[in-house]
Amino acid sequence: SNIAGVGLEYDALYLPDSGFLSPRKLCDHYADGLDVRLNSKVERLSDLNADIIIIACGNALKDFEETKDLPIQSVRGQITQVKQTSVSAALKCNLNYGGYCTPSLKGTHTIGATFQRWLDHSDLLPDDDTDNILKLSAVTPQLAKNMEAIHSRASLRCASKDHFPIVGRLEEYPNIYISAAHGSHGIISSFAAARLIADMILDRPYSQSMPTVRCLSPQRFSNPK
Repeated sequence: SNIAGVGLEYDALYLPDSGFLSPRKLCDHYADGLDVRLNSKVERLSDLNADIIIIACGNALKDFEETKDLPIQSVRGQITQVKQTSVSAALKCNLNYGGYCTPSLKGTHTIGATFQRWLDHSDLLPDDDTDNILKLSAVTPQLAKNMEAIHSRASLRCASKDHFPIVGRLEEYPNIYISAAHGSHGIISSFAAARLIADMILDRPYSQSMPTVRCLSPQRFSNPK
């Protein structure tokens, strides 16, 4: 409780080297200096004139002939932004509890996120905002007290049937690579996947062990061991 700045109802682990970040700012940083073209629909991969193609488009894998049979599924998630209160303003670190609550940034906390395999839309649901606040309240009631939802965002995560990312080269297409199905942990696993794909393209030692590479491979579904 002293470390967090707010009273916690349960014992907890403190990870001093952990943190949180803005995905938008991180993507802007990595895209700096690149030729980024948005809203450019690709009907067929064969229309692309490129030495290397990396498919990193989540559930849109189903739109391409080459990847439509990969066993992926949508998992809906909604996050909620809430106004800080006099109590929550004292929160000094990220809380994770089956959900998460960030410290206040410009007077706003982000809490989330729902996990719904049975929904395939990104419509905003008021009940999900309530659910996010209730999950926080179960861990630290005083922190969640009087919290008011002011903004929400819902998206569809992409997950595989075995809950492991799909990363690597498509066996039948020497120049096509995939980074997909990162589920709710993509902010970490997608960067490890990018490093691994770069290793493959440049023919350098892999940054992951061979058992891990085989578990990530798109071929694991067509060539089960």
